[in-house]
Amino acid sequence: MTLALLGAGAIGLAVGVPWGAILIGRDRVLAPIAAGGLRLTDARTDRTFAPDAIQTAGPEALASADLIAVATKSTALPSVIETITAQAQPDTPILSLMNGLSPVRDLTDALPNPILRGMVPFNAVWRGPTHLHLSSAGSVAVEDHPA
Repeated sequence: MTLALLGAGAIGLAVGVPWGAILIGRDRVLAPIAAGGLRLTDARTDRTFAPDAIQTAGPEALASADLIAVATKSTALPSVIETITAQAQPDTPILSLMNGLSPVRDLTDALPNPILRGMVPFNAVWRGPTHLHLSSAGSVAVEDHPA
């Protein structure tokens, strides 16, 4: 399965890198990660993901994704909808990892794609350009779906 993650910021990286997702985001965030890997820590673990284990791409990668996860800020939703409309297949499921209920509603109203609900219960803070620390605990919850 090819998973693309749109919105590779702190939360997007904390979720997408362990999932092996193709990361789509800002070059200023992704360039250091692509070059040096990612260190992901929490109260109990310290994991390092080597650069060769991290895939980055532009929005064109959405066209071949089997599932698209969205982890942007809610204010980026109009741009997210525009990007998905232009690049993704209309039957590719979209997993919203955005805060609140309105992004799911807005994605459902704007796109023909199946929209799935997800929740990220932890916070991720930058400790350096390639180091994210999960400052609270929890596991990502995702709506049941064949994808």
